[in-house]
Amino acid sequence: MPISTKTFNEQAIRGIARLTEQANAYQEQIATGKKDLRPSQDPVAAARLASVKDLEADVGRFTDNIGAAKTRLGLADTVLESVQTIMIRANELAIQAANGTNSQLDRQAIRAEIDQLRESMIGLANTADDRGQALFGGFVMRDTPFVKDRTGAVTYAGDSGQSAVLAADGLMLATGISGADAFMRVETPTGPVSVFDIFASLSAALDTADEAETSMSLSGGRARLEVATGRDPQLHAFTITGPLGSARISAELVAGATDALVDAINATSQATGLQATADTNTQAVILTAQGGGTISFHDYHIAGMRVATTPITTGMTITPLDGQNVASGPGRILADADHEIGKSIGMIQSGIEHLALQRARIGANYNAADIQSEALARKALVVAETRAGIEDADMAEVISKLQSLLVNRDAAQQVFAPLHHAPPKAPKEPHRHSPSHRLAAHPHRLSRLHHRGRWHRATPSRPGRTSRPRASPRPCSGLQHQRPTSHRRAPPHQDRWPRAPFRKHDDSAHRDQGRGSDSALPLPPKSLLWHEVLSRSGQHSGYWSLGRSSLRQREIWYYANNN
Repeated sequence: MPISTKTFNEQAIRGIARLTEQANAYQEQIATGKKDLRPSQDPVAAARLASVKDLEADVGRFTDNIGAAKTRLGLADTVLESVQTIMIRANELAIQAANGTNSQLDRQAIRAEIDQLRESMIGLANTADDRGQALFGGFVMRDTPFVKDRTGAVTYAGDSGQSAVLAADGLMLATGISGADAFMRVETPTGPVSVFDIFASLSAALDTADEAETSMSLSGGRARLEVATGRDPQLHAFTITGPLGSARISAELVAGATDALVDAINATSQATGLQATADTNTQAVILTAQGGGTISFHDYHIAGMRVATTPITTGMTITPLDGQNVASGPGRILADADHEIGKSIGMIQSGIEHLALQRARIGANYNAADIQSEALARKALVVAETRAGIEDADMAEVISKLQSLLVNRDAAQQVFAPLHHAPPKAPKEPHRHSPSHRLAAHPHRLSRLHHRGRWHRATPSRPGRTSRPRASPRPCSGLQHQRPTSHRRAPPHQDRWPRAPFRKHDDSAHRDQGRGSDSALPLPPKSLLWHEVLSRSGQHSGYWSLGRSSLRQREIWYYANNN
């Protein structure tokens, strides 16, 4: 069906705009180095790119998680290394204090340093990471995990949880260890204790070294035993040696009741040679050795007491007696074996081994993080290469397409531009009495016109077009031919004046007079003007035929002056 001009123009403009938009898209690809992967352009590549971006985001999140885990693990290992260094120093001081040549003043100086090391260790245990989360608080990361009460005892306010991060699909990576595992569960012969209690036990042992003994021997064969205990049953155990041998004594004691202890000692009389009786007046136990031999006590343990305390609130006071059950010397306190400095040295060594084990756990987690980090780095490289293959543009191809597109667009614009202009309007038909009409009807004649008081020459024009008479800008020395002003050459019958002989307007005379030779006619003066030639003819209404040669000019001048 026919297409209107408006529809044609709109379609052409839309096509050129589409080419321009595509050229801009190619230029953007050249500037960014990336393809145009919008779903409207390439849905398959856009879907693949979205999947690769999701995978790349997952890899980035896993990498960040591993980085955070390695930071926490590295910081935790540094803290435990510092704590281990503190415990090594405490072990050195304990060995020094266990020397029998030290005075009480020397032991007090050592105790002061032990207390300061304990405070430093509490601060290290409460270390937080760069985000303010406690390293050893378990899942309780915002609060201080280790709290010191009024008595100086340190309690754990965290939990036994172990924080972890997602390092890969289905892989959880630990970011540290709980404070309970790191500081509160040091295995010792008497049971698990905290590293803080180990330091407190050493400090108490140094403080009570002059007033308490963990082993003693009495001569004279008689002694009084007074046990300091509470209202709740508490198991007391010690090793006793008499004239016949040694035996382990264990009994649950309650304040004010000594029957259990008497029964336990008498049960081993045949092995030890010792006999026990209850003193109802003093709530004590009188111990008698057969033959007046020596009585020894050592390795005393009280249930529930794992470390030394100061002051001593639980223990056994042993007083030597004479034959009349009268004290023959001052009473001596048999303290729990934990008050022995040697016991504290053993617990400190256990603590050092415990910290080494915890550092090994942290190192294993750190190595796992390193391995996973390397795997993620390789995976990230593969993902990056895949993404580059999808979205990176081929510069040579894009530039070639852009050049071809620009050539097509420019060609389309050049073709559309002439068609876009409106066709010229048809010229108006000149009036039949106008000079232009007369000149168009008789192109071989020259009209003498008067316009605004001046004489003009009428320039011949092509049929169908009007030409306004042009005024002579200045006088001329002779008749000269003036070509049409159009850029195209006129037909032969309009390109020159016809070379017909002179004829009057009424055709009554001078027909076919002939041209003659150039020398037969006199030359007009050079100063003679064209309008003067016409005025001297005597007939202003006549029509004259002109030629381009000087002969015709001479003819015109001759007939104008002799007719």
